[in-house]
Amino acid sequence: MKILPLSIALSSLLFGVSLPAMAQANTESNSSVLAVQPMQMAQSGVLLQESGVLEPGDEVLESDNSLYDIYDFDGASGQTITIDLESSEFDTYLAIISPSGELLAENDDTDGSTNSSISITLSETGTFTIVVNGYDSTSQGEYLLTAY
Repeated sequence: MKILPLSIALSSLLFGVSLPAMAQANTESNSSVLAVQPMQMAQSGVLLQESGVLEPGDEVLESDNSLYDIYDFDGASGQTITIDLESSEFDTYLAIISPSGELLAENDDTDGSTNSSISITLSETGTFTIVVNGYDSTSQGEYLLTAY
């Protein structure tokens, strides 16, 4: 199971080694568009929607050599959000980190699929980090990240 290694790796990265792009989203351009629809779309609005690619050259988790991208969003204490990560090309893995660096939640598979989803009520106000990851070192390909 990946939960413990990802928790340890992310904590280590956050408190021992800084993530190079922690303060900003991965801004590499992606010319292709995923043919994936968000699992659920709240009518109240989308906080973040990004099409991306896990590919060689991305950051690598030392615990399992899996690739990851990070995205930031501003959230408020008491706000309930849902984050969906979908890909038809790899088994997704998703995590959210608080402004103070605490790993709040992580998810591998949801609803019997290899997509990931987290629903959480935020306990503090600030800039939160979403980690887009694959289940293992072979996980590469296009994905769609939506937070609402």
